Amino acid sequence: MSKDLLSHIGMFEQDFDLATIARYTKVLYFFSVLIQYVIFYHVVSFLVDLVGPFFPEATLGVKRAVAAGFWDLCIYILVSSTTHLFISLIALGNFFFFLLFF
Repeated sequence: MSKDLLSHIGMFEQDFDLATIARYTKVLYFFSVLIQYVIFYHVVSFLVDLVGPFFPEATLGVKRAVAAGFWDLCIYILVSSTTHLFISLIALGNFFFFLLFF
């Protein structure tokens, strides 16, 4: 799987043209942003766990909000990178829907 991902972003191409380099740096930038957010989540989670015994509901709310922020960031990256996500044949009862997200 990792080899497929690396070949998709152009790591195994023989000639590195400007488009391949731009795609590669774009992927590295987005991965670094996601990794920084995961580190931010763990720091916030640790700090909130320190006050967790005193404010248990607030602790869970902050953790949920920061986790939801990660998925919002993933959606933003998906939309901003002009990637087309095609989800096919989602079973909902007896119906099948084709969803096309741009």
